[in-house]
Amino acid sequence: MNTTTPTTTSTKRSCSVLSTLDTVGDQKRNRILSDSIAEEYQYTIDTMPLDAPIDKELVETISSAVKQSVTEKMETILKELIDSTVDGVVSSLRTRITLVEETNEILHKENKLLTYHVSELQKNRS
Repeated sequence: MNTTTPTTTSTKRSCSVLSTLDTVGDQKRNRILSDSIAEEYQYTIDTMPLDAPIDKELVETISSAVKQSVTEKMETILKELIDSTVDGVVSSLRTRITLVEETNEILHKENKLLTYHVSELQKNRS
């Protein structure tokens, strides 16, 4: 996700990160209006009154874009977390399976050896 703020110069403005091709023309028109409104009221983010009119469509667009961005980022984070967890569990299970197989093989050999000794002792007793 690109979290950098768009750069502007005095001669050329860049499109907002949240822009779509359909809204670029609207943005240009709104910039002309918003520049004149900003000059008329001289608002900044710090001096804007709390009851200043806010474009609900803009708020919804920003909200939607943020939700989509956060959702995509969270999906990526969760996928990486789940993949890492699954890889760790699988690796641990493989290690345990290998250990159990090795122990089983050792016990199987010891069992054969003990069975042989028991049969030899029984032969010697008879």
